[in-house]
Amino acid sequence: ASLQQDLNFASLGFGKNSLVTVPMKTLYYVRKSLRRLNLSHNYFNEMGSTGANQANSTFPVMPHLEELILDHCDIRSIELHTFANLPNLKLLSLKSNPIYTFSPALILPNLEALHLYVEDDDEEGYRQSFFNFPAGLFEDLSMEKLRILELHNVHFGDLSDYHFKG
Repeated sequence: ASLQQDLNFASLGFGKNSLVTVPMKTLYYVRKSLRRLNLSHNYFNEMGSTGANQANSTFPVMPHLEELILDHCDIRSIELHTFANLPNLKLLSLKSNPIYTFSPALILPNLEALHLYVEDDDEEGYRQSFFNFPAGLFEDLSMEKLRILELHNVHFGDLSDYHFKG
């Protein structure tokens, strides 16, 4: 089959391919069937703000995508609405990325599991001492389906009850 027609893949992996942008055009052809996407070990430094990948045009509308793996992608920031076209995303894995802020882009209504493992970044100008985890993140119940929240190596400066109020 050529990529000129929709394909019926349930899972797709593009790990370790030196990608610097999400392959939007390729994903367009699997958008209707894809349930799991592995883009680990690529280079998406500023997720949702690079080249053709601008916020809600980072991914095509993929109504059945439930798992997105973005481990080891050198992600430093995630723009708002980056995952807006993934309405049924249940698992988002961001292990081993130098992210130092809990981006509002991670507040997804159907998300059940979020794995965020911060990798120390020694690159000049990027080092931060503490992870920015906004207080009251769960107050409006916009993440009421979240059951697994793993925050590893985040170096909280101040973590209090008010961070999890809701």
